[in-house]
Formats: sequence, structure tokens, C-alpha cells
Amino acid sequence: MMSLAGFRSCVKQHIVTGSHTPNERLESKVESLVFSQTKNNEFQEGKKKKANNHHQYYDNDNDNELITKGIKTLSAAPAKDMTFSNSYEGSFRAMSFNLRYDTEADGLNAWNYRKDLVASTILFHRPDVFGVQEAKHHQMLDLAERLREFGWVGAGRDDGDQGGEYSAVFYRKSAFDIVDSGTFWLSETPEVIGSRSWESACVRICSWIRLRLKLKDVSDLFVFNSHFDHKSYRAREQAALLLTRHIPKIVEKALERTQSQAPISIVVMGDFNDEPHSNTYKNIVGTNVVTPPLPEGAPDPILPEIILFNDARENAKYKHNADAGSFTDWIHRPEEHTKSKILIDYILYYGNLEPQQFGIICELGLGGKQASDHRPIVADFNFNHGVK
Repeated sequence: MMSLAGFRSCVKQHIVTGSHTPNERLESKVESLVFSQTKNNEFQEGKKKKANNHHQYYDNDNDNELITKGIKTLSAAPAKDMTFSNSYEGSFRAMSFNLRYDTEADGLNAWNYRKDLVASTILFHRPDVFGVQEAKHHQMLDLAERLREFGWVGAGRDDGDQGGEYSAVFYRKSAFDIVDSGTFWLSETPEVIGSRSWESACVRICSWIRLRLKLKDVSDLFVFNSHFDHKSYRAREQAALLLTRHIPKIVEKALERTQSQAPISIVVMGDFNDEPHSNTYKNIVGTNVVTPPLPEGAPDPILPEIILFNDARENAKYKHNADAGSFTDWIHRPEEHTKSKILIDYILYYGNLEPQQFGIICELGLGGKQASDHRPIVADFNFNHGVK
């Protein structure tokens, strides 16, 4: 396994610690202070490492602080959090949530009027790992302030730093340790920052994380989170194919770095901007794909050259609102509108995982308020091989 110093040099991680009760969150907001540049530089020199893969890593679990571009925000006591949201350490809950980017054009649906509802929705449904789409940098900081039991990794799609929307991955720090992470671009040159292809209207990315359970010995969990283009059908179809081919390369290299022989566990989530009948969906679950055979006599690879993913919505044992749509477009009463049936958000999986439950969260806030123009979706998984 790589050293801590080596790990810090190649991964970006934003971590926030502290209490997660509503009163303490409000108190921490009031107590936010701007430290002098000198004091901040002294802290960052010991804590912050520049990265070579579009990430920057902050290690502040012991210091109970959030450092963001010269601002130090004091937080309350460390979170006394349940290790997992689920009943035992061999299971976890995943969530995908398109937050809707912050724009004044949304009027009373703009981010400032719903950020607390977004955070409380996440906290109430208690995912252990979740991906967000369309989040701008200030939206990420707002969530980090409110969700202090979670760390997160990700990068802005425009510059690999803070520019543009994030497809970030959050993880429950009491349950997981981070092993590795990264971001690639949905293009013909996925390692080129800001690249796009296939007539894509926007730059699109996929951020990923490799997690290790703190208390039990099961396979590491890889989580990939992405947001496909909203205009170019060709870009969506090619992005789906890219994930089936590029994810195996990333996972295999990550396993080789730690010489791991454990079973593979992968979750892929996000807003694919296409419905289940589309070629985009068929490309990633395998309906349209023929996997190439291995050459005669070739050894079995760690992973196949192409991974075809399974849909938690289709295979979960127990389902809730599974036939509801995940996109509402701010329709006040979405159940009365055809757009309420549009399903474009997914949680897929591969390997050592078995989906137990799947649900689409259709609840509204006080006064019929919607947290976003998308509904969050959740899936509970067990590790197939159990817990040692």
C-alpha cells in the first residue's frame, strides 16, 4: 500500500468534521472567522499537498477544521455519528442527487432558498456514500458546512479545480477510509482537463473514489459519479461506452498499486440524461454491447476489458416509488405532470454487491417546496461475500 505522503501527493480530498446537529451547524456558521494570511499559510504548509491528478488533499480530521482558500472555519465538536446508516457493517446505502446548479433565473427555487432542504433530505435518508451533480464550488462548500460527518472528493469540470460544475462523491467518514480518488473527462482524451468530444454541449466529467471499510474486512468499494450531456445524444451514448471501458482500467491500476486480490465492488451513479429505453442506457448495461472474447490460452484478467453494469432499480429485492420519475423540472405537483415519469438518474453496480432496496424520494418540503428539479434516488447494498 502506498505511503500516506505518496497518497497525499496524488489525491484531492475535501474533508469536514464536526457536529451535525442543527443547532451546532448554526453556531458554527456564526463562529466562522477569517484567520490572518500568515497563520493560514503556516497551517497549510503542514497540511496541504499539491496534487498531480487535478485534486488537492486536506487532512484535517484531527484538527477539526475546514480550510478553503485562506479561510478557516471553526467547527463544533467531532461528530458522534453512527458508523453506518444500515443495520450492520456489511451493507451500505448509496444515493445519487442532481442538486440543480445555482442560478438567479430559478427565482424562489434558487439555491439559497433550498440548500437547507437539500442538506436535511440527505441527512434524513442517511446515505453512506452519495454523488451529486451540477454543484458549483460554493454549493459544495455549503453542503460541506452542513454535512460534517462526510468527506468528499471531486473537481470542477472546466479546469479540474474549482471552475464549473462538480460531479463529486461524498462518503461517511465514520464508516470508510479513503484509499484513492480521481477525475476523468467524458471525451476521446479522458485524462485531458477540460476536454470534450462527440458534439457535447458542455464539458463533462466523472469523479471517483476508492473506499475501505474501517471496521470490517470486505472488498474495497469503488464509486464513480457522472453527469452526461443534456443535448447531444451521441455524446451520451459515447459517454456510456467510455465508462464501460475506462472504469476497468482505473480499477485495475488501483488494485495493482495496492496488490489487492479482494473481490471487486463498483457502484456507478449519476444523471445520464437518457431514459431506460435509450441507447445510452443499453450501452452501459450491455444490451447493445458484445464483449470481446479472450485470446486462446490467455490468463484471466483482474477485470474484463469491458464492464457491463447492473441496474439497482431493476434488481433490488424491495422497491419504493421505483416507477416514479427522477426529473420534475420544478413542476409544483409533479405527480400530475408527464415529466414526473421521466427517469434519467441511475445507480448501477458490478461485482461483489447485491442490491437489497431501491427507492426514488418523492417527498416535498414544507409548503410543497422541492429540494431540486431532480428527485434523489437511493439503493441499499450488501457485500455478497459477507463480512469477515
